[in-house]
Amino acid sequence: MLRAQSDRRHTGTTGGARRKAADDDVGSAPMRMEAAQRRARPGAPYVGRQVKLTHNPLAADRAGLAQRGYLDPMNPSPSAGLPSHKRHIAAEEVRALIGPVAQPVVLEIGCNDGSDSRELAAALPTARLHCFECDERALERFRRLPLPANLTLHTFAVGAKDGQATFHVSGGTNEATGRQDWDLSGSLKRPSGHKERYDWCSFDHTAVVEVRRLDSWLADQRLPLVDFIWLDVQGGEGDVFAGAPKTLRRTRFIYTEFNAWKKPLYEGDLTYAGTLAALGPTWKPLALYEGYNLLLRNEALAGEQASRA
Repeated sequence: MLRAQSDRRHTGTTGGARRKAADDDVGSAPMRMEAAQRRARPGAPYVGRQVKLTHNPLAADRAGLAQRGYLDPMNPSPSAGLPSHKRHIAAEEVRALIGPVAQPVVLEIGCNDGSDSRELAAALPTARLHCFECDERALERFRRLPLPANLTLHTFAVGAKDGQATFHVSGGTNEATGRQDWDLSGSLKRPSGHKERYDWCSFDHTAVVEVRRLDSWLADQRLPLVDFIWLDVQGGEGDVFAGAPKTLRRTRFIYTEFNAWKKPLYEGDLTYAGTLAALGPTWKPLALYEGYNLLLRNEALAGEQASRA
């Protein structure tokens, strides 16, 4: 499934621009130093970044988020106090979180064209990386390059029930980037406030797609544990959680979008509080990214890394 809420994706920021967003992360001196070194040596190859989660927490940029419509300035943010970053999570951070596991299992649900998938595959060469996408336009772009050896692409949506469902296909032209036939906002959930938040993005037609519960799929794979789930399904996070109670009990980390705007973007999308309620008390929030991506750890599996190193 696809991406909707992220300003990064709605403005078409990818590749080097994503790295610049990381370099601009307030208070991250090592990242700014690395950026300066790359500018001083423009021909030098980019070899990745070691990102530690132990730096001082950053205060949420509430004024900026409110200006962009993500927070009601009259109400306090329920996520206030979490370490907060203006960028999305880096593949190197995912590797550091997972730790020295011989063959980690990583799921990227809503991978679109694989731009993040390939970064994960490179950062985690021994991992088994499973990516899920149902929009044929994104899949066509994903397949233009050979798939990394440690990556498996699954061409169905993930939801609350096995079977088929209506997929609301996104379109329109992003005037900020000039990109046409926008495929980053499609969802199994009906758009609501999304049309107000991004008036250039259209949902003119639907498609019927295959849907699988994560529990059903994982049972077929016979995977004992999932180390990391990257979830970006355009308001469908609650449905993914509903179809994955067994999987969630066997998952160490989740990185998921939530709706931080003042209105629902899709029918039934989860807020910050709704995300915590859906996951349950064993899940501890660790950090906030871009104002609407949440990193969580399953405290019930806190000792699993040592047992699998």
